[in-house]
Amino acid sequence: MYGIVNRGLEELILREHGEEVWLDILESADVDIDGFVSLQSYPDALTVKLVVAIAEYKGMSAEEVLIHFGEYWTTYTRMRGFGPILNLEQGSLEDVLRNLGQMHRRVRTSMPQMRPPSFVVHGPEQGVFRIEYHSERDGLGGFVVGVFRSLMRLKGVQGEVVWSERRSEGAPLDVFELRIASQRAA
Repeated sequence: MYGIVNRGLEELILREHGEEVWLDILESADVDIDGFVSLQSYPDALTVKLVVAIAEYKGMSAEEVLIHFGEYWTTYTRMRGFGPILNLEQGSLEDVLRNLGQMHRRVRTSMPQMRPPSFVVHGPEQGVFRIEYHSERDGLGGFVVGVFRSLMRLKGVQGEVVWSERRSEGAPLDVFELRIASQRAA
């Protein structure tokens, strides 16, 4: 996983709890790194250790931490200058969802070792987008839920994100449904 992910976790904890708590989390996770380099690759296991330590500190499950982090991710990446690459400011929620693959290809030009997920977007049918999530990494579905929630808010869309099929429960892949209740006029 690239350092930008670990830096995002760090900034989230610093904003919510301060430096002392972040240092405690690093110690609890047995991570001896004095700052993450955004474009440097780190072992996925290191990120997992951070998420587990944050979950223990906050009294949450790892999935709840990932959802919370996913909700923060859109804000974090926009603050860090990735807004133009992510192309989140223009178009509708549907436009953003349909361009997730293209966005990952653009990001990959800066991070050539990146192993991004891919998404297949179906719909909307009767106000529901059905999104297939393909990733070689397990356990990040909570992060995806949070990102989708954040994108819906950003685009003024009210509704819910449902993780309808889970690889962890035997499904061939993770599937998310964005159930749209209403949205503000463009």
